[in-house]
Amino acid sequence: MTPCVGAGAAHAVVQTICGVRRDGVAMKQEREPEFADAFYRSRTWRRCRARYLQHVGGLCERCLQRGLTVPAEQVHHKIRLTPENLNDPSVTFNWDNLEALCMTCHQAEHKQKRWMCDANGRVVVL
Repeated sequence: MTPCVGAGAAHAVVQTICGVRRDGVAMKQEREPEFADAFYRSRTWRRCRARYLQHVGGLCERCLQRGLTVPAEQVHHKIRLTPENLNDPSVTFNWDNLEALCMTCHQAEHKQKRWMCDANGRVVVL
């Protein structure tokens, strides 16, 4: 459990990343599993990610299909990484398994729940 401090209230959260909005209310998002942390920090992944983004022009592939020009912020694995396939280059580094996405499309893909804490420290689903 990690302490999260927002709007003057401290509370415990599990596997989240915290940020503070301009109004001082703490916001939390689900976090990628820790088993993949070292992979995502690896030089090999960072290089693959950069080259893939360059290859697709740095734009969100899903938005581009809808005629929108939105910068990609994430490189998404179509086959989700698991402890079992993390060391399989045909899953982790195969460009056929990658997709450049903007943050909105990436969050929609993972159906991430977004919530915040109210002034009393209670979690409110957005």
